[in-house]
Amino acid sequence: MNDYPQLHGLVGVQQTIPGPIKIIGERNKHLGPRIDFARVEIFVEPAEQFEVVDMVAADVGLRKFGYPEQFVRGLLDELVNDREALITRVRITLESAKYDRIDSSLGAFFEAGCDAGRKIRRNISKD
Repeated sequence: MNDYPQLHGLVGVQQTIPGPIKIIGERNKHLGPRIDFARVEIFVEPAEQFEVVDMVAADVGLRKFGYPEQFVRGLLDELVNDREALITRVRITLESAKYDRIDSSLGAFFEAGCDAGRKIRRNISKD
């Protein structure tokens, strides 16, 4: 996949995580009469550089809603929000993704990525 950190000009102290973890990034929020929904299950492990492995079966409907690009963009947004401690030395394996053809959106996948990034950061701060 793309070298996301380099594409976004991210430089700084690059960190990794202490060990492998499973994370679910999710967006399930009521927005007036509809729900904004996306859910992606990922496996995160230490690596030499940021890498994304997409193991999710090809689905035209899923790709229409910005998966995986918007999800990864939201994930990176959280992993690099502390410019002095970039968490970019990880391998992200996208294991499954769920969407709703009515209630999913580009923004929902971005927010699901942000949710996953926050959970990874929290997991590191526990150690």
